Amino acid sequence: MKNDRKSKKFLWLFGVVLLAAILVIGVSFFLKKDESGPEEAVIPEELTGGSFTDLFSDSRWIDTGASSLELNIATDRITFPARFLWEETTNDQFFKSEQGEDGGSRLEIYGTSTGRAYHTTDGERRDISEFFGFGVMRRGFSPRIIRGERAWYVWSGDKGKPVLLKLYEDTEGRIAGSYDFTERLFPEGASKIEVQKGVGGRLLVRVEKSGEDPRTFRFLDQGFSKEGTGRVVSKNINSFPALVRQARILEARAYLGRGEEIQFFLSADGEEWQKVEIGEWVKFEEGDKLFWRADMTPSKDEYSSSALQNIRLEYKLYFPEGFEAYKEKQKAENEM
Repeated sequence: MKNDRKSKKFLWLFGVVLLAAILVIGVSFFLKKDESGPEEAVIPEELTGGSFTDLFSDSRWIDTGASSLELNIATDRITFPARFLWEETTNDQFFKSEQGEDGGSRLEIYGTSTGRAYHTTDGERRDISEFFGFGVMRRGFSPRIIRGERAWYVWSGDKGKPVLLKLYEDTEGRIAGSYDFTERLFPEGASKIEVQKGVGGRLLVRVEKSGEDPRTFRFLDQGFSKEGTGRVVSKNINSFPALVRQARILEARAYLGRGEEIQFFLSADGEEWQKVEIGEWVKFEEGDKLFWRADMTPSKDEYSSSALQNIRLEYKLYFPEGFEAYKEKQKAENEM
């Protein structure tokens, strides 16, 4: 009995000592100084917003060497390249003729500083004045009209103002786009031109230049060249000494022909491209440049083309020295 009591007493004392040791270790653990230090806070970069819009009134922002699509500056549109034959002839007799309507299809054009135009087909009159903006009408010409197989040709006989414009139709006979041939056919200008229908879908164009005898040319419109996917690539649009961190295509106004599509891409170096949807932000880890690209997938219809009419981008920049410091530096340089 005496030994049992001693054993119980020993076990009780051992439990008390063990419990005390656990409490001491636990308190020491919680009171131990954290020597790792606080976590370093991640400070977000201060970004400055920028924007860019190209209305395609000139080619200064287009890398023409890397682009297979064509910018038709007079109509402010990017399309597949136009194809045509243009050859001088001495065998075709040029004569004046009257041009009429094409059955139930009618085209009306009223020339002012910006033209007004309407196309009536199947009893519906549609406003197509968008094809006669300042780029086309800046010459202030008096329009005349010839009906082709799948296009209308608008020309001017006004002295010193040669114009030959095509309005092409979609597969349903509606006017879908325009292309101005003037700069390509008359790069040196002309004092006067006259246009009439020839045979085989050709037009006869009589060209007069000051001090020269009139010359007659055959013009055969062959639609658009659609050999593979067409592409237009921009030049670098970021002119600031800053890193491009984010960008998006905010708007891209385009006409899509049946069976055709346009895909858009962004890049910070012009080599690695990210496909984007309109309005979708993309991020860049490095790079102080910004490029956009559009790929136009063709259909088998060679007489109509999709058209890109303008593009608008938004982007966010990081100025390593701060945007305010950049502005102060620019101010100081301008005052010198």
